[in-house]
Amino acid sequence: MTRLLFFATLCVLLTSCMSTQKKPKQTTIKQTSLKKWSITGKFSLSDGQESGSGKITYAVNNTSIHAKFKAPLGQGSWEVKQDQDKAELLSSRHSPIYSNNAQTLVSQELGWDFPWDSLNYWLRGYNTNEKMASHHQSIDSIHDKGWTISYSKWIQTTNGLMPKKIIASKPPYKVKLIIYKWTVD
Repeated sequence: MTRLLFFATLCVLLTSCMSTQKKPKQTTIKQTSLKKWSITGKFSLSDGQESGSGKITYAVNNTSIHAKFKAPLGQGSWEVKQDQDKAELLSSRHSPIYSNNAQTLVSQELGWDFPWDSLNYWLRGYNTNEKMASHHQSIDSIHDKGWTISYSKWIQTTNGLMPKKIIASKPPYKVKLIIYKWTVD
């Protein structure tokens, strides 16, 4: 019995001496109030056979979106301007193309169906058209429109916690984003 008591006491002492790592404090985001925000970072995408990477800027101002994608060393670039009822895609490969929605233009440019309309939600950690309730803690992943969106890192912003590293995948397709800066107004 004394051996068991000694062993239990030793375990308690060892456990109390161990350093514990605390998770960073999770803050609440008032997502519903975000009408104007932007990100800058880098991206990579792959269709399972070909891949590319570059820098991204993505800005939302109420109902309009302006996104720029630039590959390194002059390998190409494209820009998407989207409003409520019109969209324009400017590319280094061809003259501007227009549509009533950016979803069509982006899928045409990539050569595969990417849910562009969902990106606005995924960047903030939500499923498409999900009500923007506050995040009380970071999330690991969501599943939306057949895609798995993983969030491995989060960043503190003036408006709370926001995703920093995002991987959206639907085999064979994969899109990775690393966000360097969030600007939230």
